[in-house]
Amino acid sequence: MNVEEEFRRLGLTPREGQVEAAETLATSLLELATRERAAFIAPPGAGKTLVTLIALGAAKVLPVTWRVRAHALSRHIADECVKVELRPEILLGRERVCPYFEKYKHDVHEWCRASRQRCSLFRSRTCKYYFFDADADVFIMHYTRARPVLTILDIWDEAHNTFAVNEICLSIREVLDALSEVVDPDLRRKLEELLLEPTPSVIEVEPETRERLYREYLKMLLSSDYAT
Repeated sequence: MNVEEEFRRLGLTPREGQVEAAETLATSLLELATRERAAFIAPPGAGKTLVTLIALGAAKVLPVTWRVRAHALSRHIADECVKVELRPEILLGRERVCPYFEKYKHDVHEWCRASRQRCSLFRSRTCKYYFFDADADVFIMHYTRARPVLTILDIWDEAHNTFAVNEICLSIREVLDALSEVVDPDLRRKLEELLLEPTPSVIEVEPETRERLYREYLKMLLSSDYAT
């Protein structure tokens, strides 16, 4: 494994420190003890993406999953893959590739999981979420997307962002509107007690109620009113 030769073979001129960084990273990737917990920290503009891809290629640790916080970063990573002769595949979420997102909005995820067998796109193998180039070297996807193929390791781009808390704020009116759609009267009463009565800052819902609520949600989602 010679990282410097790899740069030359690809016709790339490394900047100061890139060869040393790629060699260190490639060595870490080859060691099973450090492969899954190596961290690469460098200033902005240091060429971390290129260095990482060179190290992956030199160490032959492929295929990999490359996770990003925003899909806007995917194209840059894919372009860098091409530079080092690796095959990228950008895997977008349902909200970007599924034509039914316009109809179901964020419910499209559960609708798809529950009834994709009746979806014409899935049956014809033209669904861009489930069908893609499975022979790629680098699968680029969002932090939250389920990994659809088996890869050797996950790379978390800008990993500090994974610690950010995801908050959703709902008005009382939105909560009341949602409760009005619950058909089961006993379940609706339980949810009203949990959500509308004075409670601690953390609401705990017992497993049985969670399961009933999910079943009610699926029933609504897959009803004739929501069918494709």
